Amino acid sequence: FDMMLRIVADMAGPATAARVAEQSLLSAVRPAEMASRQPIGASLSPPGELVARAIELMEERISEPCSVTAIATALGVPVRRLERRFEAELGEAPGRYHRRLRVEHAARLLLQTRMAVTEIGVACGFQSRAHFSRAYRAVMDRTPSEERARARQPGR
Repeated sequence: FDMMLRIVADMAGPATAARVAEQSLLSAVRPAEMASRQPIGASLSPPGELVARAIELMEERISEPCSVTAIATALGVPVRRLERRFEAELGEAPGRYHRRLRVEHAARLLLQTRMAVTEIGVACGFQSRAHFSRAYRAVMDRTPSEERARARQPGR
């Protein structure tokens, strides 16, 4: 969809691309440097079955904080085993991975919708705007408000 909007912008102008995006419930064309989310199997070395199943659960629960214990229980494995597999295969803890997924989802909502920052935080499972801002800054190196302002700058 992003590629199609780029083509429309190149051929008919940014205003027309914006109208097409609006008709599709998007409020902006995604910046070129913001890649669309890749499916799990698209990475150079896809995770093993346990980690892939855990990621699927995390994606299903993108709008809520979900404890590592709950994920491990749903998969029928000990928490420590799940943690070790994540560290070995992805180089990060499952809780941190899930938080990053939620922040990346929030980034897409910030750039593609007109939802309020607080609404986006709640939609991505953060308990308050302050909690959302801290988590967002930890992953993206800027606050949600800075992200949205940056995206609205001319030439972006």
